[in-house]
Parts: sequence; C-alpha cells; structure tokens
Amino acid sequence: MILEYHKALSEKDCQLLIETAEPLFERAGTLGENYETFDEETQTMKKYRTAENAFLPRESRISKRIFNFIYDVADCLPSQMENITVIKYNVGGEYKIHHDSFFETEEYYADITANGGNRIKTALIYLNDDFTGGETTFPYLETIIKPEKGKLVIWDNMLEGKIYQEGHHAGLPVKTGIKYIAVIFIREKDFVKL
Repeated sequence: MILEYHKALSEKDCQLLIETAEPLFERAGTLGENYETFDEETQTMKKYRTAENAFLPRESRISKRIFNFIYDVADCLPSQMENITVIKYNVGGEYKIHHDSFFETEEYYADITANGGNRIKTALIYLNDDFTGGETTFPYLETIIKPEKGKLVIWDNMLEGKIYQEGHHAGLPVKTGIKYIAVIFIREKDFVKL
C-alpha cells in the first residue's frame, strides 16, 4: 500500500533539510554488488544509482518533528526509524528499480539486520519540485508518484514478515534541475535505543 500526505512538511522545513545536508553530501552507493547497466542509446555503462546522499543527526528538532509525524501516520515508533537521509539527484540522476528491504540471500543480511531487523516501510519526502523528471515509480503496482514539495509518501516493504514484491520502485531520471528528497527507513524493531 502507498500512502500520500500532501504538504506534510513546510517549505521552510524542506529548505532547512536541503541546507543542512548540502555540505555533507557524498556519492551514494548500494549494498552488495556495484551494479552497472549498459545503455543502448549512448553505448556506455551506466550506474545503477547516480546520486549523492547525506545522513542527518536524529537529535535535531527537524528530525524529531519528522519522526513524530511519521509515528502519527504510519503506526511505528521513532525508535524504529533510521536517521534521515537526504538524497540529491542532478540532471540524469536516478535509482533504477530496487527494493529497500534486505534479502536473506545476500551475504550482508545478518550484519545489516542485527540492529533493528529488516526495513518494513519507507517514508519519502520530496523537498523540492522545481525540476522535471524524477518521479517515483512502482512498476508492479503500475503507479507513478509525481514530486510535490513537502509531500510525504509511505509504502510497505514487508507484509506479515515477508518481502512485499510490490514495494519495488525506482527514481526516474531527472531531466532538468536538481531533485532533493528525504528518506526514512523504518525497521521491524528498535533501530536505536531512545
């Protein structure tokens, strides 16, 4: 299930998250293999994920406000939430189809789930909308989410202890401008002790 909350975050808070993250951005990666794909059109190898990310401290007022809002609408505790990750996509930036949960067949599974278990939900907030492209698509659900500044989108990654295949999604390529989002992953159990 996908839930959308329009104007969940104010313009001021969206800008604050961007400004806080800007000096902290580093190239974003993926767990496991370093995936690349062959682009037929350009005849070049293309990264599976082309973005930068910054991890924000959970003790800030803005983090606590966001955690509390998600707590109110998603039936999960702030202690289950990972730190807010702000992600920046420049022109051409994208994240091809992927799933936010961890698969038991991956070698990192035991280590990554030792703290809080698996990721059962994802909360995504669009921090701006002055770009083109960059929609979030859920191909198994035939759904495309249009970016809108301050919009919060929450979806399930697991249902009844099993990976929810319909949670596969992609961040489509940005065509013009820069896209900023904030992502909060929600674990099965306490991720941090509060």
